[in-house]
Amino acid sequence: MGNRVITWTLGIAATLAVVVAAVLAAGAIQKRVQQRQVAEMVRDTTERLRQALAARPTPDLVAAGCSRRRRESLPDACSALGLIWRQA
Repeated sequence: MGNRVITWTLGIAATLAVVVAAVLAAGAIQKRVQQRQVAEMVRDTTERLRQALAARPTPDLVAAGCSRRRRESLPDACSALGLIWRQA
């Protein structure tokens, strides 16, 4: 009887340890994926900003920037771009 209790206790502890390790690993993987996505967005935005600052903005460039910002829920930046373009 005593051996069964010890075996069950060790089995439950081992299972719990595996679950905790899996959750931590999944969190680390998700963090790495999000960091890559953020880095890609920064690269893309930097390139678009350099293009916008290098030449006079065209309606296509402003529209592309606005559609992306709307998808990312940044309507204020979009309206500011539109105002800058209209004034130029």
